[in-house]
Amino acid sequence: MGVLTDPERVTLAQITQQTDPSGLHVILANVWNKRSRTRQNIYKDGALRTAADLTFKSAPTEGFPMLIELGHPGRLFESVVLRHPNSFSSEGVMPARGRLQNANIDEASVTKQ
Repeated sequence: MGVLTDPERVTLAQITQQTDPSGLHVILANVWNKRSRTRQNIYKDGALRTAADLTFKSAPTEGFPMLIELGHPGRLFESVVLRHPNSFSSEGVMPARGRLQNANIDEASVTKQ
């Protein structure tokens, strides 16, 4: 994949994290097939495009409600997009912002990470 930009590294970290003391490993176990497809898309299309594609879909990923429930909205792909808006088109940023607003997540709380 070559040299990665900071947003690409963050995006890859979202799906490659294997365990976490807060219980994120449970999420990863529950959505292993989704992660595999996401990982395949990252290798095929790149991390940024995959993050944008996932946030642009009309429905959130399976991990979206799980991460919110566990108190980790900063690990959402939508949060990555909002932390690095210059790396994405406005068509990718607006849906990410809207999805977080619909879930009552304060944008400021996920962009300062």
